[in-house]
Amino acid sequence: MVEDRYEEFRLRVGDAVIGLRALGPQYVTSMESYFQQPSDDAEPDVILTLSVFDHTDQPRIPASLYTVKETDTGGFHIADDLVRCRFDPATGTGELSVKAALLAGRNMRVFEQLLMQAYHSAARRRGLPGQLVHSAGVIRDGRGYLFVGESGAGKSTVAELSSDHHVLNDEIVMVTPDLAGGLANNLSGDLSLRGTPFNGFFTGKQPGSAPLVAIFLLAHGPAHRIRGVPRAEATAQITSQIVPPVGLEDALDGKATAATLETAIQLTERVPVKILEFRPDEGFWTAIDEYTRHTEG
Repeated sequence: MVEDRYEEFRLRVGDAVIGLRALGPQYVTSMESYFQQPSDDAEPDVILTLSVFDHTDQPRIPASLYTVKETDTGGFHIADDLVRCRFDPATGTGELSVKAALLAGRNMRVFEQLLMQAYHSAARRRGLPGQLVHSAGVIRDGRGYLFVGESGAGKSTVAELSSDHHVLNDEIVMVTPDLAGGLANNLSGDLSLRGTPFNGFFTGKQPGSAPLVAIFLLAHGPAHRIRGVPRAEATAQITSQIVPPVGLEDALDGKATAATLETAIQLTERVPVKILEFRPDEGFWTAIDEYTRHTEG
């Protein structure tokens, strides 16, 4: 009889690396296939031992693992033991138990929220600045453009219509300061747009980074048009799309909410924010090119 053994998949998110250990000979292969990147060679900043449990019930899969997260001594649980975790931030190690349904099909998108929390724990241990944003990110002519909007606003459409360019992601990208060092969650200095491995179902993403030159708030319209937006409105829309800086050891509380707002304020201070009204065709890039020439000229 072949003895089960642990395998480790190392997921790079920006400059942080998350190690996931699980039983099964096909574990690393399946993770590499889903995230469309090989297991990283660097030592992980956080290591989680993953246990997946079969079950006979049909568990409720919440849309957000943040709002239903209940912390206890040394860990947390979610939705009637859909998820249980014990995590030691001092050592960066923990045990993560999930019901099998959370790893089935499209539910992997929800499971990714645990890895986003693991990223924030890893970034905190390393002192890495950077924020995850629900957005599409595209590099065109060496410039990074961030497209922000609620579900259905057109992030995936923008990504699909930008296949001739360098698409970082259609759902989750990272904004980081170019300055070395600095405090986590501090976006002082010039900013860069970076890709992430999240949303494994989107096959058009490419790793990379570029200076962030503009943020576009998406809106459907009869023609392609870029227009101004009051700063308060821009801040509110961006705040709603920033992934809360909540680590595995944290709960979504007032501190996290305040940090999210502060990040949005910093973004609107440092990067031009405009509304992009567009139709579902690639002509919106003509409007963006004209806007870029005007602002850089």
